[in-house]
Amino acid sequence: DSENNKVRVIQRYTVENHTEDGQIHVFVNGKLVKSDVATQKIDNELYVPIQAITETLGYEVKTHLFKQTSTVIVNDQLKYVFSTKGSTIKKVSSTGEEKLAITGLYYKNKLLLPTNFITQEFGLDVTWDEPKQHLVIRSKIFE
Repeated sequence: DSENNKVRVIQRYTVENHTEDGQIHVFVNGKLVKSDVATQKIDNELYVPIQAITETLGYEVKTHLFKQTSTVIVNDQLKYVFSTKGSTIKKVSSTGEEKLAITGLYYKNKLLLPTNFITQEFGLDVTWDEPKQHLVIRSKIFE
């Protein structure tokens, strides 16, 4: 607006066609995220398979068996390094390294992270539609 306030457009999310089967379905910018591990709801917190989410976002994911880490490369200035136990997450940027307070968990050999990681670190909008069991992740329309 004229006073440089931020404007947010509220609109209903759209998703690609899929079968409603009572499972939690995750969508990134309308696209169904396919993963061999389902999103888990633990103590009212949703944990999402981070590799499937980041690959859908177009980020590169590398697993280092010897180091027992997985790395998500967002761009040449930013990456995240996850221990294979999910106990530590390091944010590595052009300004240095930082250990994050968020921890994940492993389920069926896949790292799952709480949705607040996606909002805090990737700056995306996350909406939980409980009646439909849809977790919707999308870019913010206006900053």
